[in-house]
Amino acid sequence: MGRIRHASRSEDRSVIACIVLAAGGSSRFGSAKQLQQLSGEALAHRAVRTAMESDLSPVVLVTGANADEVQAVVSDYDSLLIIRNHEWQAGLASSIAAGLGALEHHSAIDGVMITLADQPLVTSSSLGQLIDAFDARHRIVASGYNETIGVPVVIGREHMIDLLQLAGDRGAAAWIKERVESVTVVPLPEAAVDIDRPDDFERVSGRA
Repeated sequence: MGRIRHASRSEDRSVIACIVLAAGGSSRFGSAKQLQQLSGEALAHRAVRTAMESDLSPVVLVTGANADEVQAVVSDYDSLLIIRNHEWQAGLASSIAAGLGALEHHSAIDGVMITLADQPLVTSSSLGQLIDAFDARHRIVASGYNETIGVPVVIGREHMIDLLQLAGDRGAAAWIKERVESVTVVPLPEAAVDIDRPDDFERVSGRA
């Protein structure tokens, strides 16, 4: 499964952008989970705040379903780039492409973090561990949890064109697993907790 790496914080970190995916229709949840309040904060806002606190820049929020409502809950972040994916029903790949498109002219970035709005136990400390492991030799740094690898993930700029080849509901996790020998894995058990159904949210409410 690649290398398990415990990195020390570097004083000279790469410039890393972030794409927060929050476009889904929440069909299994039954309502817009991006807007669900956890400890008084909407999940979409929580994900954006976590990225901002991790010194990722620029931060791009990709919306789709319930786009206006999601945009409203993050209106306090003036520097946030909000991209509406009008093709969100086509699957995760279209949202990743929309986010990458927003970064096309940001030539200074060396990599991009991809995160989800429905992993509420992921914190800025969690993302910091991934950022610290990303350097000139470790160009795909993924989260390890539940005997698998997935997002959040940091991916080197040179892989962005390849990511654009994703189609349908294949997201970053599928892309990572196809390149497992090139992946640096950072254990992040908190990333295993995601919100798909109302009972997931109830369980998380007692832990956040």
